[in-house]
Parts: sequence; structure tokens; C-alpha cells
Amino acid sequence: MDAPTMPDERRRLLLRAAHGFLQLEPRAPEPRLLHRWLDTWTGLGLVVVGVERQGLRFSLSPIAEVSGRRTS
Repeated sequence: MDAPTMPDERRRLLLRAAHGFLQLEPRAPEPRLLHRWLDTWTGLGLVVVGVERQGLRFSLSPIAEVSGRRTS
């Protein structure tokens, strides 16, 4: 199943917002606020919903207590 396409104007606006956000200093209050918000179960849920709306799957799994973890 192909991921739904995003209209060009919306994509342009999102890329512009992301680029602007990356210009902030790491210690600026805005990235710290966003980090605090996304480091919650609610924030994780919003990320998962966004990923799935784009036609992708999201999964979490336990990490074994073994070094050298690889994904395929």
C-alpha cells in the first residue's frame, strides 16, 4: 500500500516550519518545551498517529540486554 501523497503547498509549509525550527539554538526554550511534551505517552501517541496517517506502521519492542543490537 502506497503512502498517501501530501499536497505540494502543505509539504512546502511543513518543510519551511521544520527548517525554521532547526535554526533555533539547542538551549532555546522552544525546543526544550517541545522535547518535554514529546517525552510523554501523549506525545508518543501523537507521533504514532502522524506516522500511521502517512501510511506507515509504527511498533515498539523490548530491547534485549545484549550489546550489538541490529535491526533489519
